[in-house]
Amino acid sequence: MKKAIIVGDLHGCVEVVGMALAASEKEKAELIFVGDYVDSFSASKDSQVSTVVQILDLVEQGRARALIGNHEMSYLDTTKKCSGWNEYMYSMMTHLRGQIWSNFETHIWLEDSTLITHAGLTNAILEPGSTLEDIKQGLLEEKWLYQVGYSRGGNSPVGGILWSDWYRDFDTIPGLTQIFGHSRPRGGDNASIFRRKGLSTCIDVIEDCKAQNKPYTVALYVDGKVTEYKL
Repeated sequence: MKKAIIVGDLHGCVEVVGMALAASEKEKAELIFVGDYVDSFSASKDSQVSTVVQILDLVEQGRARALIGNHEMSYLDTTKKCSGWNEYMYSMMTHLRGQIWSNFETHIWLEDSTLITHAGLTNAILEPGSTLEDIKQGLLEEKWLYQVGYSRGGNSPVGGILWSDWYRDFDTIPGLTQIFGHSRPRGGDNASIFRRKGLSTCIDVIEDCKAQNKPYTVALYVDGKVTEYKL
């Protein structure tokens, strides 16, 4: 049985790192973070840096896996700055650049049939008739990594796996289960950070749980089934 706990965008909610680790150990599940650990308008800059450092430590210890998000990438490629970008974080992320490139992944496969990325791989970016093998090869070649869609101020029709917008870019790929974060829910305090389209699940933003005084919610994957999990 394959089990994994997938944690949405943290944006400096450093306390969730330890809570998610405890949950993964309790459930005997792999722990995966989907990116966007920095650039919060509420958490301190020290908390944001600590979030990155703690996750890097867990990855290096073999206790978790982690993806790079568009906010981390924006400090490595300053032509793609995100909201919240600042010089202090740039200096800290530059210091961590080597560790980030070595330890943060662009995508993760679970059981060869479930794809985990930061923002989701939209069917709209694929060539017609693309097969699962085409998708796997394209991801390895970083074919859909850097596109920023019109919806997020970029110059591509839709965003790639760091920038795809759940509401304006994302379209499900038939037969492919996906789990990702990136897109904040709409609808105010009553909006759930856990949303579905077909076989795809968007789990974002953990920071909103804290702001709304709600339990931290992550995704639990068990043999192809994805459910909400409260920390």
